[in-house]
Amino acid sequence: MLPLGYWLTAQALRDKRKKNVFITVCVWSLLIQLSGTLTDWHGRLGHLLKNDRINAFLFTFKYSQWWDSIRTLFINLWNLLFGSFRIFENPGHDPVLSDASLYTSKTVFTWWNRLIFIGINPIWIGVYLGLSSIIIAFSLLCMANFMKRNYEP
Repeated sequence: MLPLGYWLTAQALRDKRKKNVFITVCVWSLLIQLSGTLTDWHGRLGHLLKNDRINAFLFTFKYSQWWDSIRTLFINLWNLLFGSFRIFENPGHDPVLSDASLYTSKTVFTWWNRLIFIGINPIWIGVYLGLSSIIIAFSLLCMANFMKRNYEP
């Protein structure tokens, strides 16, 4: 998000071509970051190690880690929203994973998804996320007001 803040203030990016390149780089960076965060790379790596595909995973473009993570992210989002679908081959995962880890590895690898799987009521998870968001927003507002009062000339 830091490059996005620079883009919003930079005079150099008023050129349409530079702006398009910059936006493309930002979107690509966000996609790579999300795919690394929302997929279970550890479970996927364990599967690749067991099946002797680690060399292809590390050293080829077609089976590289970033491409595998992006592909896995889209398959997992599909699985989360619509259930497993036969057109997409589910990526393999390490067989020693627990049921909860395997579920989150095949959907979205987040703590709230795991809590839903183990039976926590989604309403309580939503309440927690809502309260946390309000507290964070209030804290940021307080910090902004403090900085405005104490650091403006």
